[in-house]
Amino acid sequence: MFRKLTDGTFKIAEWFMHLALVNFLWILFTVIGLGIFGWAPATTAAFGVIRKILISPDSDVPLFRTFLSIYKKDFIRANALGIIILSGGILLFLSSGIINEMNNAFFIRILLIGVAFVFGVIVMFSFPVFSHYRLTIRETFRHSFLIGLANLHYFIVFVVILAVLAVIYGTFPGFIIFYLVSIPIIIIMHFCLRIFDKIEKQTVKTE
Repeated sequence: MFRKLTDGTFKIAEWFMHLALVNFLWILFTVIGLGIFGWAPATTAAFGVIRKILISPDSDVPLFRTFLSIYKKDFIRANALGIIILSGGILLFLSSGIINEMNNAFFIRILLIGVAFVFGVIVMFSFPVFSHYRLTIRETFRHSFLIGLANLHYFIVFVVILAVLAVIYGTFPGFIIFYLVSIPIIIIMHFCLRIFDKIEKQTVKTE
């Protein structure tokens, strides 16, 4: 029993060490890409590394080599994804500012909230879908929307978890250095892999 407890503790410590390293690599390669051109490839690489670890937890995944490989391979495609997401977010932000200055714009506000919700669903699932499937950017957004729409309960869970993590990071800023993106990514990817597995099993049954 003591050995099992020791092995379990070691495994948990190893996981946290891996997550800290993935987070460090994300920060490093985001900076290397000058921020604007680095965050999206670094995010896809982080999702890709964590996906491999989750799929094969007993295998020794070379973190740096795998991260670098995905970063370089998907650099252009990931930036295209990231630029579209950033542009959409900026457009929504500017639109909300304009609408707030308008009088009698209740229905427009409702429409904007609806668009923002759909945008949030697409963004939440875009990087897991991008990392798991080899799709075009257009197909990535389409699949993200359909998967998110069919699994809105997961989207709500993700939003709540991210809100809780934001409070934790605000209270304990030291966690940002080690786990800013890696913990949200492993949580989101864990549940998304369950969704993808369910979809693939349903696809096999219908064939």
